[in-house]
This record gives sequence, structure tokens and C-alpha cells, in this order.
Amino acid sequence: MSNARLNAHRQITLPAEVCERLRLRAGDEVQLRLVDDHTLLVDTRPRTTRGPGDPMALAGKYKVERSITLEDMERAIEEGATGR
Repeated sequence: MSNARLNAHRQITLPAEVCERLRLRAGDEVQLRLVDDHTLLVDTRPRTTRGPGDPMALAGKYKVERSITLEDMERAIEEGATGR
């Protein structure tokens, strides 16, 4: 069990081990639900951002000199498959 303290602005800082276990990052949203007079349930929402292992996370990060067409990609795949 981890503890957190409410500050003067009614904010809490989640302990690092909780954030790591839930894979939470700055800007992520959580849902809070009061279960009874002493229990607060915190539910994480599915992340809409892409993680570092997702190639689409790189989209828009690099400037390319020219566009690549679908035909270029298909040709590259074919050449890779045949070893040409």
C-alpha cells in the first residue's frame, strides 16, 4: 500500500511505484469513484498516445526529402523478399 498527501490545492502526487505499476505518465487521465465513505477507486483510462515501441510514435518527427508512394513500398518489399 502507498500513501499520498492532499495539498492545499486539493491535489495529490501519486507515488512513483503506483505510476510505474499503472504505466501512468504526465497528462494521463484517471477516473475517480467514491465507493463508500472511506474508499476511493482510481481507474486508469486507456492511453491514446503511442508508446516508444510503436513505429507510429515516430510519425511526423522526421523531415523527409521526398514522399514515398505505395508503389515504392511494394517494390521495396518485393526486392527484399527476392533478395535483389
